[in-house]
Amino acid sequence: MTLPLVYNTHCFYIITKIILLEKTLKSIEPFTPNPEKNSRFCVGCGEPATNLVKYDTEGAVIIEKYCDKCAKAIEDSSPKHAN
Repeated sequence: MTLPLVYNTHCFYIITKIILLEKTLKSIEPFTPNPEKNSRFCVGCGEPATNLVKYDTEGAVIIEKYCDKCAKAIEDSSPKHAN
């Protein structure tokens, strides 16, 4: 038996819109992980996160967690970021 594949078009639109937004580096701040929560790993490489990286987008701020190495690479590749 094959179940029909159902798409939530509203969620798909939002996710697609977020992925396609132009992100501008806003700041990089130290982060101390809470051992009771799972969201303490770098989104770039999976190592333990030590930095919160904030991006400005079209009307929103996106916050991602990175390790020191990945945060440094983001900072070095960013043209100019606002403080």
